Amino acid sequence: MRQIVVMLPKTKEDLFSYEINWAVYDKYIWASVEHERMAFKRKLRSWLGSKKMLNWWFVTSCQVSKIMHVPASRLVERLQLILGDGSEVFVRRMWQRLIFGTKLMLLHLRWMTKSS
Repeated sequence: MRQIVVMLPKTKEDLFSYEINWAVYDKYIWASVEHERMAFKRKLRSWLGSKKMLNWWFVTSCQVSKIMHVPASRLVERLQLILGDGSEVFVRRMWQRLIFGTKLMLLHLRWMTKSS
């Protein structure tokens, strides 16, 4: 895991230009790990502050997974109306988590393939 942390992009430009492996995320992380969805909801709730706003956000976006399938800079723009100045920080943290999670899953899948 330490190798993955070292490989994470450090600058905003590198982080936002990193292409998330959405196929891996959707198949192995989002679809199978309930705590990822709950973590995303908690983060949004903490940023939005209001449960009513949180419900509005989820109804409007239909499926959170699909709204994230955009470049980081575009997601910052989309969240700007709701999160204001905090949207960039929110997306930066989320992108770091997405990159780490997908790299970790790919590493795990490679290990599983070699050991079988």
